[in-house]
Amino acid sequence: MAVPVAKVMIKICITENSRKVNACRFFTGGHLASRRLAKGFSLIELLVVMAIVGFIAAGVSLVNSSSSAKQINKQGDNLYAQMQYALDEAVIRNTALGLLIEQDKDELEISKRYRWKRDNGVDKDSRERLWSDVKGYISSGELAEDLFWDVEIEDTSLEESLDRLLEDDDKEPQPRIIFYPSGEVSEFAITITLSEEALEDDPDAIEERYKISLNERGELARYPVGVPDE
Repeated sequence: MAVPVAKVMIKICITENSRKVNACRFFTGGHLASRRLAKGFSLIELLVVMAIVGFIAAGVSLVNSSSSAKQINKQGDNLYAQMQYALDEAVIRNTALGLLIEQDKDELEISKRYRWKRDNGVDKDSRERLWSDVKGYISSGELAEDLFWDVEIEDTSLEESLDRLLEDDDKEPQPRIIFYPSGEVSEFAITITLSEEALEDDPDAIEERYKISLNERGELARYPVGVPDE
């Protein structure tokens, strides 16, 4: 036989300065109903509202920048994964692999295109190292249209080598970032950002960076958007 449960109402009123205020809380059957005295906002309430407005404004800023950060991170993660694969491939096959970043001779600037090369030894006549295109998981690629990268080879900007490239116009360009069978990598730093055109077209865009380089132990390291490099 079910035992009936009585509803209990507890009325609690607030007393201020020994005077009962018309603000009571009712607990009925475990549910809370409240009625408070209509009066002006307190200082604490105003501060809470201001804090909420600040959080909303910050959220809007993050939404505006999240799409560009996602694009930069995606491009950087893809390139970093290819570098890890190239390093493993070089060690397993005991053959060096190189990353060739193409350079536009007409525009006198580095291109957004890149190719992976495999070391085929040294030519007997010219004594120059021979490279062939890599096929498979890593082969060639290109940065997205609204992205740009800054490339440094042993603390020297890749763009500074354009003069040397023009002097050797007949020679096949050589990869500058090498992944050796020993597990070592030639010193480099690649920073991917939004292009100047993209930043100018979108006044709300934030200059964000994704960096790939060697850490102090000589190992491949990546620093996505929002992560400071060491």
